[in-house]
Amino acid sequence: YNVCFRDVIETHELSCGENLVGKVQLVLTDPPYNTRSSRSLPNSSYDCHSSEDLQKAAELIVYLLRPGGHAIIFCSNEQHELWTSELQKNEEMMVDSMPFAFVRAPGAFYQLPKRKTTTLMNMYEVAVHATKQGEGKEGHEMVSYRGFGHVPSRFKGWCNVIDNVPRLGKGEAVMTEDPLTEGQRQMRFEQKPEALMRELICRFSMPNDIVVDLFSGTYTTAVSCLTIPTGMYRRFVGCERDKTCHAAAQGRIRRAFAEQYCNGCFGQRKEEVRDFF
Repeated sequence: YNVCFRDVIETHELSCGENLVGKVQLVLTDPPYNTRSSRSLPNSSYDCHSSEDLQKAAELIVYLLRPGGHAIIFCSNEQHELWTSELQKNEEMMVDSMPFAFVRAPGAFYQLPKRKTTTLMNMYEVAVHATKQGEGKEGHEMVSYRGFGHVPSRFKGWCNVIDNVPRLGKGEAVMTEDPLTEGQRQMRFEQKPEALMRELICRFSMPNDIVVDLFSGTYTTAVSCLTIPTGMYRRFVGCERDKTCHAAAQGRIRRAFAEQYCNGCFGQRKEEVRDFF
């Protein structure tokens, strides 16, 4: 949905007749870090997240999750304590004290703009991991405690580190026109690789669970939910308030759906769908 995160519950209910409150298994999201806007970098107008936004987003995450559900929130090092503090205000939330760390594979960090060094800060990202306390759905194991191979990490599934995170795969980057160079540039430099998002989705949810992304950006989470092998799909609900980014990502989602449908993943193989998209 092309709406602010605060309106996602109402918008989804009006659109689909489904109330998301207390039904979401995984909130997997990458909100603005304020790092680009604070340095006045080009194309950083979207990178703005106030303390009020952070507070409201944390409240909404608690509201959406069902007992046993998880939240994984990518953030800057400076924001980790803020997100942890806000989530811990609710007694139902159990927040990991240590950050969830994602270490890039050797060479993968070179794709980032103006980052040519091998310093550690250019090679890893962090996230907050929290769980809503409760038994959850009967017979539903909330965390698999194992890796799924989408990222060839050397760490076990129960660790708070995933290493060897690859760079964006071929064709993954959502591009846009750059008026300064009259060429093309990556629309969101923070875009995550689909392999990492699929790994997190598989670890913290089960097939047909609802996954929500409150700051969808280029909708990598949506595409990842659609492209998990062997038909182990998740239902996705997401929103992005940036109209340009939202519009650019729609073609990506349609292509992912068409590819899965043409391969028979959603039923009978349909060649005409490939031609349409």
